[in-house]
Amino acid sequence: MRVLLVEPPISRYDVGTGIIGLAEPLALECVAAGLDGHEVRILDMRIEPALQKALREFRPHVVGCGGYTVGVASVKNVLQEAKQFDHGILTVAGGHHATVRPQDFNQEYIDAVVVGEGELTLGDLVSTFAAGRALDEIQGSG
Repeated sequence: MRVLLVEPPISRYDVGTGIIGLAEPLALECVAAGLDGHEVRILDMRIEPALQKALREFRPHVVGCGGYTVGVASVKNVLQEAKQFDHGILTVAGGHHATVRPQDFNQEYIDAVVVGEGELTLGDLVSTFAAGRALDEIQGSG
């Protein structure tokens, strides 16, 4: 499966990011490392805000995006845009805010929310989706 992991654009509510510093998307890199057997790309929209281009060129089966509380709207926007591009894409929210308040991602364009550590759970989620099995079979780590 092709999996696109997206670091969302900087939220207008995020004080300091991009001014004080811009860290690499380490959380997505850790999640990507747990997706053996799948083709994975990371799009850092803080640097390259080209989601449509990535969707067109990579044609992902799964799009995952996560972040902190200040970025909830940005995460939702990314996943909504992915779902509008192709309704067959599995859209997945994760990160700190999703772990604390998964109900904030209860949207028709978000298919799954990863609660807790995503390194193992996303791998299970992608494999389950690839096999055509029900996503509620996944135990997760949260």
